[in-house]
Amino acid sequence: YRNVELLPNPLAPEVNKIIYESPITSREENRILFVGHVLEAKGIFELIDACKNLRNNNKNIRLTIVGYVSETMKRKIDVRAGVEHNRWLEISGEKDYKTTIHEMLTASVFVLPSYTEGFPNVILESMACACPIVATSVGAIPEMLNIENEEACGLCIEPRNVKQLQAAIERMLDDEEFAKKCAANARKRVNEVYSLPSLWKQMTEIWHSALQ
Repeated sequence: YRNVELLPNPLAPEVNKIIYESPITSREENRILFVGHVLEAKGIFELIDACKNLRNNNKNIRLTIVGYVSETMKRKIDVRAGVEHNRWLEISGEKDYKTTIHEMLTASVFVLPSYTEGFPNVILESMACACPIVATSVGAIPEMLNIENEEACGLCIEPRNVKQLQAAIERMLDDEEFAKKCAANARKRVNEVYSLPSLWKQMTEIWHSALQ
């Protein structure tokens, strides 16, 4: 289809506004962040298992889960995480937008281990926050993170694969140079490819070409 153009969703301008207005903060060491509707299909149980394995391997990690969670799901997570989960797991529930972006600005790694996705805005938001990203290779995520290029913006793994998830998180935590490179690539890419001005420019070029 030669006359079909694909335009992605833009990064909400509010995200950069929040970032620029936020005080300069450092990333909290070994803190893993999930943001989204807390469902099994989001890979929550695999994330819990991977974090438990890291803890068993003497990794002093902490996991923060932000997003709506039912009482039934919360009980399932508590059981899955084990009796000492309060030492490393925080189920925060829903937070306002500004607070959620701040969480992305201060976490060590953002993780989205979903079984299926379309074009998740949380990936764009974490890219804008220059937060190292681990996500599953579903939907548009590999393209968003530019995985096939030298300037990759994160790591992609298979869905439902705890070993891959654990290894990817561990690499982001242990290889500081790699994590910083991914984060810088992400910040650059989201503003060059997914910002509203960039997409507006693409739109006007399409309109102009259509009139010729």
